[in-house]
Amino acid sequence: MEVWAAIDLLRRRVVSLKRGDPSDRVEWSGDALAFAKRWQTEGATGLHIVDLDGAFQTGSNRDLVESIVRLASIPVQVGGGIRNVTDAKRWLELGVQRVIVGTLAYSSPSAIISIIDEFGSDRIIVALDYREGRVVTQGWTKTENLELAEALTRLQTTRVETLLATAVQFDGTGAGPDWKTLQTLRGLTTMQILASGGVRTADDVDGLRRIGMDGVIVGRALYDGTISLADLSVQE
Repeated sequence: MEVWAAIDLLRRRVVSLKRGDPSDRVEWSGDALAFAKRWQTEGATGLHIVDLDGAFQTGSNRDLVESIVRLASIPVQVGGGIRNVTDAKRWLELGVQRVIVGTLAYSSPSAIISIIDEFGSDRIIVALDYREGRVVTQGWTKTENLELAEALTRLQTTRVETLLATAVQFDGTGAGPDWKTLQTLRGLTTMQILASGGVRTADDVDGLRRIGMDGVIVGRALYDGTISLADLSVQE
């Protein structure tokens, strides 16, 4: 099971948001490059980097993300504000393992097909961000009239192979994953699913593996110290 260490960037600081709300956040002491080195050394499968300023369209941390990509010797996947094919291609050509797209996947499925045609389906992840059973986009600010089952049906026509399922109402809360929805998603698709939101303990990670998740994004739990990457590596 893949374990991706999250580095969420807002105004060049490493942060954890609660329920996707930038006004309800924790800022972690230490710079992004130091955290990237630490999670890499401790055994993360890869680094999951989200440019929150890009997601909220309030700026960009591109130069900092590029520095992390150059530093990393493990895979890096990047998301946040990638809303056109040109941006996605630029990141892939820079050498990131995968780009994460959300809004673009629902507003322009043909763009996803274009990226897959050029780079392959293993280089893209579609963010299935949801709140109360409906897809949310544009930095979690817009609720689409799109239920999860319908979203999956649409995405399957684009040859997408990997989803990032994030329960926004659980994210950053440490309340545990959205077990019910994740189990439902697992039963609806054969696509790979990375789970995100609410993960706090090694038992949570093990539980996600048991219900068939292909990977997990661990953020606040790493910074709080309730999960150790080294311990997860031992368990695996």
